[in-house]
Parts: sequence; C-alpha cells; structure tokens
Amino acid sequence: PLRALCALARALAVVWRFRPLCVVGTGGYVSLPACCAALLLRRPVFVQEPNARAGVANRLLGPFARRVFVAFEEARRDFPDGRAAL
Repeated sequence: PLRALCALARALAVVWRFRPLCVVGTGGYVSLPACCAALLLRRPVFVQEPNARAGVANRLLGPFARRVFVAFEEARRDFPDGRAAL
C-alpha cells in the first residue's frame, strides 16, 4: 500500500507538471498510478489492451476510461458495454 501511494504521488507530480492532453494506459502495474493520477487531475484516459484477455490494471481502468482500444474481439467482454473499440 505504501509503494502504491508513493507511485500515485509521483505520478500526480508528473501529470501536474507536464499537463498532458490525455493519458494512454497500456496495462501493467506501471500504467495504473499514471492513469489514476490523470483521472484525479481530470485528464482524459484511454486504455489500449493488446491481449485477448485484459489484465488487472486495464480491467480496473476500463470503467473510467473514455475509450478502450482492444486488439481482439474476445477482450471486449472484459470492459463495460460501448467503451471498447476493435
């Protein structure tokens, strides 16, 4: 929990400093703090899922992302209706 909070604090600092137009999460433990920071700072988040089955980070971010881009039709079932695009 402490490492996760430190990662979120660092990600908040980076997003605040660079003020990106959007943040793209590609999955994995690295993308979760960055995307959470973007959401907290009201930056649009997009998720890209390259696998047939979505990972934990992308499944957690899916409901909050503006759009989820998937590479396989099977991955659509891991995200809310209407959010996933092939």
